[in-house]
Amino acid sequence: MQKLIFTFCMVLAAIFSANAQNVIQQGNFQCISLQGPLMYYWNNPNITAQFTKDLSKELLDKRGYTLNTNMVSFSILKSIADFSNPSNGQQPNSLIHFKLAEYPASLYLSKYYPELLNDSTQEKIQSILLLEMSIQNKNAAFEFSKRLEIFIKHNKARGIGIPFGN
Repeated sequence: MQKLIFTFCMVLAAIFSANAQNVIQQGNFQCISLQGPLMYYWNNPNITAQFTKDLSKELLDKRGYTLNTNMVSFSILKSIADFSNPSNGQQPNSLIHFKLAEYPASLYLSKYYPELLNDSTQEKIQSILLLEMSIQNKNAAFEFSKRLEIFIKHNKARGIGIPFGN
């Protein structure tokens, strides 16, 4: 009888701990640079380890998710058309998707903001980073989706030594 009670308690503990943890899996992590070979740093294990650590902490702190991987990996794409869309069917765990693209300013502005191409305030923009992150729950519905555009301007750095212009 004592063994049966112990087994029952262990099963209950496993059920409660499984329900208490919201596990999230890596979905599509993709990047591309239309500007140059910038995205190859995602092949560096130190960078991906730090990114995974920071992402895991933020997911746990902000969303209550435990990331179900020791190291995220990015697919480095050759064409912007290769970005794949998140799945639309049910899956066992929630999924996190991340897209990162670097564009030359002229290409991005002509594609998304053609009215700004001749605007003098846009002349010094060197490149544009586009970041998209989304979280899909088990039923394939999006519970979080954000897009961020970062416009990078080319300026000489101020400081000691030789000015670094990039």
